[in-house]
Amino acid sequence: MKNALRHELKQGLLPLVIFSAVSAVVCIIYSATQSLEYPRFDAEGIFAADSCVMVSTAVLAVLCTVTPVMQFSYRMKKRSVDLWYSLPVSRTRLAAVKTVGGLVLTLVPYTVGFWLTVIVVAARGAHFAYEWYLPLYFLSLVFGAGLFGVNAFLFTRGNTIGDGIVFLVLWGALLPMFVFLTQAGFYAYNHDVYVRDPSFEDIAVSLFTYSPITVAADFFDAMIRHNVSQAGTLVSHGDSVMLAVTLPVGAVESVAAYVALFLRAERDRAENVGQISSSPMGYKVLIPVYGALMGAMGRLMYVEGAFVLLLLALTLIGEVVLYFAYRRSFRLKRADVISIAVSLVIAVALFFALPM
Repeated sequence: MKNALRHELKQGLLPLVIFSAVSAVVCIIYSATQSLEYPRFDAEGIFAADSCVMVSTAVLAVLCTVTPVMQFSYRMKKRSVDLWYSLPVSRTRLAAVKTVGGLVLTLVPYTVGFWLTVIVVAARGAHFAYEWYLPLYFLSLVFGAGLFGVNAFLFTRGNTIGDGIVFLVLWGALLPMFVFLTQAGFYAYNHDVYVRDPSFEDIAVSLFTYSPITVAADFFDAMIRHNVSQAGTLVSHGDSVMLAVTLPVGAVESVAAYVALFLRAERDRAENVGQISSSPMGYKVLIPVYGALMGAMGRLMYVEGAFVLLLLALTLIGEVVLYFAYRRSFRLKRADVISIAVSLVIAVALFFALPM
């Protein structure tokens, strides 16, 4: 285990230097060129400012996407998976080694970029409450580590790199989409038309897998800019709601992802590499679920008349094409046909259940 970890860290030294250098350059250029305090007021009468925390947050989001793919892509390559699985290390410990190496590649470059941003902003003399950078940094480390675990688990549900990336994206958007559509249906029934409720939409937005790091950045950005505010605190009700939601949801998702990642490590078979990704976390669930949601999306877009049939036809065609791509064949299984039929029935029910 120690030798494997030492080898992993040694192999990751060059990517670590490259990632840190890129993070440093991006953060320095942005924080050195961005206007920190604008000579104007926003709609709420607050003096506008930019604490530059979003540039380091964007770097963290990219790293939390790239490094899980890079660290666990060996599972999608026949030659590399045979090599790694032949080592005298259990697959669970191998997953732990790859996770530790990935967290180093993620959090160290982020740390470099974050604190260089703070240094540049401070050197430029911005009138910020700098003490709030510290809790943001430690909280973003926790959220960044959690996001790495979520993305690593979702990515490893695929048997190919492409499938893994698709799973990572689609599962990340599914929960907020479902909550948003639930909200739309609730208000449509109570008001006969869709009425926007900012607080509910804030909750939906806070449920993306990437939301913990972005919501925390938004919240503390407001606290950091407090000193240049002309109207007290800059933290809005929406920011508070989103942080209150994303903290527990993000924690549950992260813990569940890490537990599942290690528990599933021993069950992943080398012979599945490059084969059809038939995991329950894959296409067999995602395709019909997204197909069913198209009905509610069509109603929100005020589709009516002949366009209803067009929407359903496009949904059917899209699902069939995706199943062809999933199966890598023009022959569908009975279960696929049943899934398509059920999803279309649900799509029609959702469409006509929601009033215009």
